[in-house]
Amino acid sequence: MKKFSVVLATYTGVNTVNRTLNSILTQQSVNTAFEVVVVIDGPNKAIREIVVTKEKEFKRNNIPLMIKQFTKNRGRFEARLAGAELASFDQLLFVDDRVRLSKNYFKVLQTINKDIAMANVIEVASRRTNIISQTLFFVRRRIYGHKFGKDFADYYINSSNFEGSPKG
Repeated sequence: MKKFSVVLATYTGVNTVNRTLNSILTQQSVNTAFEVVVVIDGPNKAIREIVVTKEKEFKRNNIPLMIKQFTKNRGRFEARLAGAELASFDQLLFVDDRVRLSKNYFKVLQTINKDIAMANVIEVASRRTNIISQTLFFVRRRIYGHKFGKDFADYYINSSNFEGSPKG
């Protein structure tokens, strides 16, 4: 049985963190143990209320949920590091608050070998973006063309197709 910790760092995810947490809660049955560590990067009370509200659902589903909140913004790297330090398991899955995991994401993670890096992740549009996020948005839109924004078939990156695979 695989065991891993999901680390979710959030700073401005008031409009998206609930969907991300729901995508974790609604994973198809998996033969794995996992926990969720949410790190709120700053004093955002609204995000904390959302996460605390979801805590009951996680408990009802026997999924451990830990919450850590910084008193001031320290950045994504510091938030992820803090989440990794709180994690109980050695394998970590870092998730942004702008994504939804496909319903079989954990099931795929459980069956794939260590060379494969990713199953289908759907990015959720956000109103508050920085210049880096906007640039990556336009790059992805250019690469995927008419498929952009649609839920398409899972694509697995492995050692044989890594160099030719679009990243982003």
